[in-house]
Amino acid sequence: MRQLVLAALLAALVAGCSDKAADSGPASPGTATGSATSARPDATATARATPTAQAAGIDAVQYADPANWLCRPGKTGTPCTVDLNATAKAADGTLTPDPFKPASDPVIDCFYIYPTVSNDPGVNSDLIPGEEERRAATNQFARLGSVCRLFAPMYRQLTLTALNGGRFNDPKGREIAYFDVVTAWTYYLAKENQGRGVVLVGHSQGSLHLITLIKEQIDPNPAVRAKLIAAYILGGGVKVPDGKDVGGDFQNVPACRKPDQTACVVTYASFSAASPPPANSLFARGGVLCVNPAALSGGSADLHPYFTSAGSFNAQGVNTPFVTWPGQLRGECVNDGTNSYLKITPLAGLPFPSFVTSPPWGLHVFDANLTMGDVVALVGQQAKAYLQR
Repeated sequence: MRQLVLAALLAALVAGCSDKAADSGPASPGTATGSATSARPDATATARATPTAQAAGIDAVQYADPANWLCRPGKTGTPCTVDLNATAKAADGTLTPDPFKPASDPVIDCFYIYPTVSNDPGVNSDLIPGEEERRAATNQFARLGSVCRLFAPMYRQLTLTALNGGRFNDPKGREIAYFDVVTAWTYYLAKENQGRGVVLVGHSQGSLHLITLIKEQIDPNPAVRAKLIAAYILGGGVKVPDGKDVGGDFQNVPACRKPDQTACVVTYASFSAASPPPANSLFARGGVLCVNPAALSGGSADLHPYFTSAGSFNAQGVNTPFVTWPGQLRGECVNDGTNSYLKITPLAGLPFPSFVTSPPWGLHVFDANLTMGDVVALVGQQAKAYLQR
């Protein structure tokens, strides 16, 4: 029952930051077998498939079909092209407009793999975008449209059904999900990249797949690594030796420690200062890296969060889709010898403890929201540095 409750929170809150689980919408047809909508063997992707995927006969998704992209340049009606205007609510209740300005002609790309949100009934999801996937992209990725062209493939992820049923480690299920990520990335490089710099963004399950993708496809390949502006690996641990910024999961992609640094990684798992990681924590344990996008070199800094106003606490009077609270949250990377995590401290009376979902999860469902404004600003700085190299 505890696992079901946590999964329900993950479905409702990661995607929409809403306290209404019903907002997830009806489950769409799923698959546990690896069959896929518009799935056809793709020669370039299959050539880069893992041996397990090839041996299992898993069909590659045809990413030339726009239907298999959640967000993609030129595609209309996507969750990355919705109203992202926000209101800044000060500690004294003062409201200030915070309009969103999409880039008119962005010169870099962002590539996103969304977290575990699918309510499909099988071990693996289908490729039909549901409200869960759409809300995740809107909350965690769309705001980067102020600096990037946005690419977000649908993929046959391991579902919340698999999590609840104890099948989240199903080997074939994981292979199907990761194979789709590799296929989409390979298609993007071959057909869409055109020599542009790219930012990778992932959360939770998406981060786990991106860690593997970087290890296998980017870190050991100088030509591809040269395209990497940065990787934002949120809610998934990038392993490093104690006291080091590189050398564990990645040999050539270090922690980002300066705003003009590129080919580097920003990664963290967030926990409330009032509820640090417990002994049974699901994140932040085992020699993982923490990089605060608001304070790359360390120390504490104010955060620039963005949350959906519908269903969010402390959004009274806000009539825009998003709300932010300037100067009311601080973040600091902490290493207590066992855990390495982003400690979140509320300021000015913000009723932040209501955010804590469960001690083992910490603030996992809000990882991306907590620093969204900081991430967008940092990507802009890194893009400028990349283009001036």
